[in-house]
Amino acid sequence: MKWLGICLLVLLGLLLLLLLCPIGVRIKASDHSLSADARVFGIYFRVFPFRRKKTAGKAKGSAETTAADKTEQPAARQEVSGPSASRQPDESEKAAEPADKPKKKSFVEDLTFERICRLLGFAAQAVRRVLRAFYVPQFQLCARLHADDAAKTALMYGGACSFMGAVMPQLRRVFRIRKQDVRLWPDFEGQTAFTLSVTVMTVPLQLVVLALTLLFQWYKLNKKTKAVQK
Repeated sequence: MKWLGICLLVLLGLLLLLLLCPIGVRIKASDHSLSADARVFGIYFRVFPFRRKKTAGKAKGSAETTAADKTEQPAARQEVSGPSASRQPDESEKAAEPADKPKKKSFVEDLTFERICRLLGFAAQAVRRVLRAFYVPQFQLCARLHADDAAKTALMYGGACSFMGAVMPQLRRVFRIRKQDVRLWPDFEGQTAFTLSVTVMTVPLQLVVLALTLLFQWYKLNKKTKAVQK
């Protein structure tokens, strides 16, 4: 029993460590590549693109299994087409069922204008709180802009600066961006190219507490709505 208690304490400690350790994903994109890495305990693991080595033996084995499946399909169809598969309920069984069953109102039939407003308010609040549970330790964007002539390049550069100037404050309102680095410059002789690196992190324990809180609020909202309707 002593060793069992020690093992349970170790497992609980590891579980608590996993819940308190920040996890996240890092996305890197450019004009010719895209990759995503998961981060756990400060270590990055490649998630996309994940390349698997294909061997000739595996390909041969998969071909044999598909051929065997094709040969087994007619036999399975013959077994299903027997008299037991076409059995239908008798009239006596239909008569044994109660004629008038109390029908419960579906979720759509039970909707009212007041309930729809409450649900929309709850959904907006839940989405906002979930997004605030994530934070962005690094947001880096570098773009080199080029068009056919100098005038179009200048217009493209001005439009890109205006767009990023309007988008970044909105992103900061949704996410907690700690480090931001946006660099745009016109290239009158080269070509358009960009590199993007975004890291999104969260704490699992915070998500668990948030999920329990939202579930409790959803229960209270449904209970209050039913009490008002009665």
